[in-house]
Amino acid sequence: MGVKNIAFVLRKGAALAVLALTGCIHLPEMGSRPLRPLPETLASAVSSPSTACVISEHTLSEDGVRKIVEVSLESPSSGTNKVLTLDCYIPRGAANLPAIIILPISAGNRYQLERGHIAPYFADRAVVILMHREDNFNATSKAQIDTMLRQSVIDEKVVLNWIATRPECDPKRIGVIGTSMGAIKGSLLVAADDRIKAAVLILTGENLPYILAHTKDGRLRHGVYRIEWMSILPNTT
Repeated sequence: MGVKNIAFVLRKGAALAVLALTGCIHLPEMGSRPLRPLPETLASAVSSPSTACVISEHTLSEDGVRKIVEVSLESPSSGTNKVLTLDCYIPRGAANLPAIIILPISAGNRYQLERGHIAPYFADRAVVILMHREDNFNATSKAQIDTMLRQSVIDEKVVLNWIATRPECDPKRIGVIGTSMGAIKGSLLVAADDRIKAAVLILTGENLPYILAHTKDGRLRHGVYRIEWMSILPNTT
């Protein structure tokens, strides 16, 4: 399965995810821009070790089709290092298979879209899946949001390092699927690490300042003030 094939599989499976979602809107296409090099300041801010520190691995379940392994990795962060916990879906007899990292919606542990549908779908089609146990989104300031997003890139670089050590995975065929906040994190990862060869980003929110400035959702309008973003958004009164 080459890069084109993994992209096809990603698109096909993501279609199931999109159909399962409600409340979507369509905005006019804003066009695309040529890929630009990652700014050096950002590249240095998301740099990480070239190896993965494995804390633990143990099998959660196993049947004739696949096994699910809980993997804990240590990710460098300010202060105490962060522990990443993932569920790895490994097809039976896996060797040199493509791998997909799934970055779920915020508080994704309460939703079954990724864990109940997307992950099993691809695992049943000879793809290794790494499913994050997502932390709750609790950033409430611009600085906290910036730190959280930068840390997410560092975390995924650690996961990519781990994938490179696994005989079940082909490190040249790695994709990412992200939903909502996971899609925002995925877009940053694609820009920051060329080991990602294909990506499906669902409900990303293409232009976040525009969305926050023009949203009619009362909860989000309140959130705009709460996280102190109005100072950088256009006046919408």
